[in-house]
Amino acid sequence: MCLRGGSFCYLALLLDRFSRALVGWRLGETMTDELTLGALRLAIGQRQPPTGLIHHTDRGGQYASVRYRHVLRRSKMRQSMSRAANCYDNAFMESCFGTVKTELEMTEYQNYQAARREITEHLHFYLHQRKHSALGYLTPAQFELLHRKKSVVRLSVKSAAPQSREARAVASKTLSQPPAVRLVASLPEKYTEETCEK
Repeated sequence: MCLRGGSFCYLALLLDRFSRALVGWRLGETMTDELTLGALRLAIGQRQPPTGLIHHTDRGGQYASVRYRHVLRRSKMRQSMSRAANCYDNAFMESCFGTVKTELEMTEYQNYQAARREITEHLHFYLHQRKHSALGYLTPAQFELLHRKKSVVRLSVKSAAPQSREARAVASKTLSQPPAVRLVASLPEKYTEETCEK
């Protein structure tokens, strides 16, 4: 993101592939693993992902750092990275960034605080108002709510049959969690001065 005076700030996003919700984000003045760790910690704190969740990213050094991998291991996530020179492996995140850039119109921001304020507002819009064709023209928040309601109905139907206490506990946990293959992350490329002027 371009800031007045020629400086930059960087945005790290984490996308839930199941619902298209942006579940973690961080804006920073440098593109280090501290930036991506901030987005990851926010997503983990808010979502409490199940064991075995697949966390897919591009091959950026921020995602391969010892500290980043340690947080993934501690959270019992499986790390997946794009193949070398294959941008299609991370196509969902690339598309998401393209949409965010277009909708924010990527103008030059007065300062870091102004950029943060506008991005916060846009991410709220993205979650609660922006409809996605892949979700049946629902917002990510509506889609997740609908999924939770369906999970409760499935659990109620399954619970009608006699089951052991252990089987009911497993069914309850399984049905209340969306699928585990979900989280993708990306960082935008550094914007050049030419991009800022457009």
